[in-house]
Amino acid sequence: MISAPDSYHIQRAILRCTSAVSALLALAAIAGWYLHLPRLVQWSPGTAPMQYNTALGVLLCSIGLFLVPAHAGRAVFCAGGISAFLGLATLAEYLGAGDLHIDQLLFRTWLLAGTVSPGRMGANTALCMTCTGLALMLMASPVKRRKYALAIALAGSPVAIISTVALVGYSMSLESAYRWGYVVTQMAQNTTLAFLMLGMGVISCALFDGGKGRPLHWRYTPAIVGFASVVFTILLWQALVVEENSSLARGSGAAMGQVT
Repeated sequence: MISAPDSYHIQRAILRCTSAVSALLALAAIAGWYLHLPRLVQWSPGTAPMQYNTALGVLLCSIGLFLVPAHAGRAVFCAGGISAFLGLATLAEYLGAGDLHIDQLLFRTWLLAGTVSPGRMGANTALCMTCTGLALMLMASPVKRRKYALAIALAGSPVAIISTVALVGYSMSLESAYRWGYVVTQMAQNTTLAFLMLGMGVISCALFDGGKGRPLHWRYTPAIVGFASVVFTILLWQALVVEENSSLARGSGAAMGQVT
């Protein structure tokens, strides 16, 4: 059994590492947008870049996560609230098929690859940002972290799993794993890594209590692992089904072209 002080130091180390990596990725993308350096915002030619709004939201989430051990409740809550609002607003654009004019509100994009609308983050990215923001709002005070530890873990699990599935998709050239359904907008490679770090950091806050003298929450591990396994299986299975259907459609189209 890990002691409470050791638990606290382990959690703080995890939060510092994960938030630092995600913040560096976000800052690199922001610098790339302003300096017109495509390789900083788009790791592979032809793939989606980390959109400016995405980079800003990731940076806010990283700052909030880094400040959790410092008990800076207001700053953590504000960072999570802004990020959650940005993610929810983007999801509303997809669900309502409308334009809330937030995609290029702060920065006018000059790179249009892998997106259905200039500057708009993918639906999977928006969901990850929403979950991370909501988790940070719950983590804003030590009391809420202890009370809602399972809810925080269940919010962080989809973030880690969605980004992991997207990374698997990039490694296997499985586009439907990082592009949900028939939506054109993709989850960028650097975005997947950033949210994987954030998801791991959020989950660590549920397993390792942020206050000294508190026990390690290992009792939540089976529920977290089970939920994450189900989400991972469903997402990867859906990606494979969509890819297979697309391959069959392309094959049918090619066959009809040869007949005609």
